[in-house]
Amino acid sequence: MPEISIEGTKIFFREAGVPGGKTIVFVHGAGGSSYTWTHILNSPPPGHRSIAIDLPGHGQSEGNGMERIEDYCDFLKKFIKALSPGPHILVGHSMGGAISQLYVLGRPEGLERLVLVGTGARLRVASMVFQVLEGDFKTAIRTSSAWLFSEKTSQDVIQAYLQDTLKGTAKIMIGDFRACNAFDVMDKIQGISFPTLIICGVEDKLTPAKYSQFLHDKIMGSILEIVPDAGHMITLEKPQEFNRFLLKFINSIV
Repeated sequence: MPEISIEGTKIFFREAGVPGGKTIVFVHGAGGSSYTWTHILNSPPPGHRSIAIDLPGHGQSEGNGMERIEDYCDFLKKFIKALSPGPHILVGHSMGGAISQLYVLGRPEGLERLVLVGTGARLRVASMVFQVLEGDFKTAIRTSSAWLFSEKTSQDVIQAYLQDTLKGTAKIMIGDFRACNAFDVMDKIQGISFPTLIICGVEDKLTPAKYSQFLHDKIMGSILEIVPDAGHMITLEKPQEFNRFLLKFINSIV
């Protein structure tokens, strides 16, 4: 995996597609990694450069993670600036969607389009989640599939995701969920004026479809795609559908 140093911290990312092409930056969710985007990187949009980051403390990246979405957003700005991508598209899943919303609300130079996946303008986390994670981390992760995936998702897909997640730590995930719990831009989200695609699964229990509907209602001109037989991890559950929606959006004339 390629790497880059951000203020002395070694950050890894996955890269696919055409060097020099328009850049698509993918940002994963809480406790996750660039593995979230495995399928899109295996079949990247033609003519584009696709980059999926491991946030600090996640995947192979150094660092300790953060407990504020604002801090992750500041980091993302530095990462994108270091890449010097020029015109770019931002795609964020779950916590990555929260980071992306703050990034876009700052009206960054060079951003052309936004894709929000399984996320919301507010991401409250039940106190029970913190209690479970502070107990037996491995058991908590192994039993989380009921919340993350549709009942129709294959066990191969689920187990591969859980194995990747188990490479992380309880400390990082708890910090991520604290960041999510404090996140709330419900009164600001209408300020997003970039072309926006919103994607969610019908069976998403963590960020239900009503969260995506709220985003769609508030972001003028946005496109909403709700995918059947998919839960929170839609990029792994329904990769062909996700890739098709993404490709159609980034190639559309706005």
